[in-house]
Amino acid sequence: MNMRRLKTSIKLILILLTITIFSVLSITLYSHLCVKSDRSINANATISDSSNSTIPDGSDNSDNSNNPDDSDSPKQISTALECKTLFKIDNLHNGDVKFYDNKYIVGNDNGTLGIFDFNGQRVRKYDDIKLNWLSVEGTDNIIIYANSNKEVGILKLDDSLNIILNEIIMRNDKMTIDPTILKINDTYFITVTTINGTINNSNPDKDNGIYSVDLYKSKDLLNWTHIDTIIRDNHNIEDLVAMNVNGTYYIFFEREIVDKGNSSLEVIFSNNKGTKWSSPKILCKAEADNELGNIIFYKNKFILYYSSDYLNKGTSYEGASIFVKYFDKNFENASSPKVYKEFSSTLLFDVLKSDDSLYFVYNEHYMTQSNMVLAQISPIVPE
Repeated sequence: MNMRRLKTSIKLILILLTITIFSVLSITLYSHLCVKSDRSINANATISDSSNSTIPDGSDNSDNSNNPDDSDSPKQISTALECKTLFKIDNLHNGDVKFYDNKYIVGNDNGTLGIFDFNGQRVRKYDDIKLNWLSVEGTDNIIIYANSNKEVGILKLDDSLNIILNEIIMRNDKMTIDPTILKINDTYFITVTTINGTINNSNPDKDNGIYSVDLYKSKDLLNWTHIDTIIRDNHNIEDLVAMNVNGTYYIFFEREIVDKGNSSLEVIFSNNKGTKWSSPKILCKAEADNELGNIIFYKNKFILYYSSDYLNKGTSYEGASIFVKYFDKNFENASSPKVYKEFSSTLLFDVLKSDDSLYFVYNEHYMTQSNMVLAQISPIVPE
């Protein structure tokens, strides 16, 4: 009797053990299949629902390429938790404006210098200062400007926006455009771009003018020494931006095949205060009309903001959107370009990072209505 009970107990134990092993194997297999299924769903969502993706902060290199001028199709992105238009001024017809002292916008106001606050109020207008292009030096808030009278001027204002210095430092027999200014230690550096020949040639069958970018330096803003011609080309060289990062002097620029045609965005740099320069490095290929807005150095990355008709090729400013592209500090790795879905018909003038917000100032419908718009995006790098 005891023997039968023992055999029965052993059978029950074996049955229970078999059931247990089978259950464990089933659960393991099911979990594996679920994980695999979840990964497949997430992968498909990444491809098909790019409109809800966000700008990376540079720590994730999953979309990076070893080729900095990689032409991956731009992905539409949701820019931030908050994106709002602070003001729009209709029919201003401003050809160039820049941020000034983190609280003003200065620039071409129907041909003369105007200053606006972030509410869109014109706080000052200087009818005797003619300008078409300008740049602002961020340390001392020095303004360099050029105008269609072939003059280059230096302007300094006090905290109440009264003029301290306004000096024409150059008069040329050739058109001079897109000046830049930068301060390194106690020395100011400027570039001016002169055009010898046809200006803004839009016909690829005709000869283009020669564009020359000349570099000068000064300690007093009045006496300038010519250092060198750092760029010379028979294509349009425009929209220059100067930047100093840890003692390295960068010049970013647009190289345009013909006016409103395809253009590349490029950079050169100098480690010895402009004495010797690198070869140009292409940041965006000439696959569309790319217009340089500004570059921000943030979290050890260069962040390039530009407007482009990449999605509507051949439409130039009217079909342009605002794009962003990330580069490492050596410009060796780049993210694929991403487009802000909130903006259209834009010519981007400048970008400002202030605290946890990003500001875009741009021209809307540049060739027709020519409206100046200021938009705020927060935060700068959404999670």
